[in-house]
Amino acid sequence: MRQPEFHLRLPDWLIQHLNEPLPALISDEQKMAWVIELSRLNIANDGGPFGAAVFDISTNQLISAGVNLVISTNCSVMHAEIVAIIMAQQQTAHTLHQSTSEHSYELFSTTEPCAMCMGAIPWAGISRLVSMKGINPTIG
Repeated sequence: MRQPEFHLRLPDWLIQHLNEPLPALISDEQKMAWVIELSRLNIANDGGPFGAAVFDISTNQLISAGVNLVISTNCSVMHAEIVAIIMAQQQTAHTLHQSTSEHSYELFSTTEPCAMCMGAIPWAGISRLVSMKGINPTIG
């Protein structure tokens, strides 16, 4: 029996978008507007209408971005939040729950995360969640 492999790569359009100069992403409103734009771009590129991003809370630095890749990867767990978390852990070379006191992370999502994503968020070490549904600063 053939054993499948799974490799995660962001869509080319998103890689190109991330290589462009970022606008100021300091306020919650600016960060959410940027994540909403990701979801719009994902729809325009035949993806699902969801976007997410992980930021370093103290520096407001974008750590990673994710979009819904369920259809393109043929994998039902590739929600935008999960993709953003996976990419953040790869970017920082550690799981986010191993973060130090000088680094804590927040996740912005264009929708209220589902049960799967809500389970992954605290396990990943995300200490703040901001979604279109509302702000929950007590995650983690």
